[in-house]
Amino acid sequence: MEKSRTAEDFSDIGVSRIFLDESISRAYAQHRHCYTEEVFQIISDYCRENLPELNLAIDVGCGPGNSTVGFTKHFKQVIGVDMSEAQIAQAPKNIPNCQFKLGFATNLDFLEPCSVDLVACGMAINLISKPAFYREADRVLKPGGTFAVFGYGAPFCANKQMDDIFKWVYDVAKSHVGEELREVAEKYPGLELPYPGWIKNEDVLITTEGTPEEYMELVNILNQAMIHCGYRDESFLETVKKRMAEVREVLREGTGSDVRNCQMFFPAVIYLAHKPF
Repeated sequence: MEKSRTAEDFSDIGVSRIFLDESISRAYAQHRHCYTEEVFQIISDYCRENLPELNLAIDVGCGPGNSTVGFTKHFKQVIGVDMSEAQIAQAPKNIPNCQFKLGFATNLDFLEPCSVDLVACGMAINLISKPAFYREADRVLKPGGTFAVFGYGAPFCANKQMDDIFKWVYDVAKSHVGEELREVAEKYPGLELPYPGWIKNEDVLITTEGTPEEYMELVNILNQAMIHCGYRDESFLETVKKRMAEVREVLREGTGSDVRNCQMFFPAVIYLAHKPF
C-alpha cells in the first residue's frame, strides 16, 4: 500500500521530483551506467566480516533497480525500495530472489527489527533526510549488519573533446541544480555514517564505452533536473548537441566508421559501516 509522503521522507529538492515522471524514468533505466561486479563484491565481502551467511539486503532509493540486481548474486533475498512508482515500473520482474516495493527510506515498516543483513543506498543519500534514514536503518539492521552508501562522481572521458564537453555540462548543471548535484559529483564530501569505525573505499573506476549520441541521453536527463530547478536556457541542449556532433565527425574521420569508441570513466565511492553488536 502506498504511503503518504512525510516531511522527513525526502528533502524538499526539486531534482528528486523528476523521477516521478514516466518518460524520464524510462530513459534513466535505459541510459544510466551500471555498477561493476567489483562494487558489489567489496560490499558483500565487508558484510561477511561479521555475518558469513547473507540472507537479506535492502536497497533504498533503488530507482529502476540498476544497483539492486547486483546484490542478488550475494544475498538470498534482495528488496529494492523507491518513492517513485514510475521508477519501480522500470525494474526487472523476472529475478527469483529480487522484489521491489514502493516506499520510503525513512519508513521500512514492512521489515521486522533486526532482520536485515545490509541496508544499502546508491546515488540517493543526497535526496534523503539522513537523521530519519539512519534511525530506520538502525532499527532494521541486525547487530553486526552493514550500512553502505555508494555511488560515482563526475565522469571523465578518454577523448579530450568529450571530456571538455562533460566538464562544461557539469559546471553549468552544478550552478543550477545546486548542492544535491555537487554532493554526487564530488562523491559526498563530509558524509558521516551513523556507526563508529566506518570506512571509505575509492578503489573502483567504472569504465564504459558509447557513442556521443548515447552519452547525449545522459545530458538530456541532467537537463530535466535543471529544468525542474528553474533553468530555462533553450540553447543549452543545442550547444551540447553541436559539440557532440563535432566529436562524432572527428571519430568518423579517424576510424572510417561509427564504432563505439568513446570511453567514459566514473570514479566510484563506497562508504561502509558495521552496526555494533
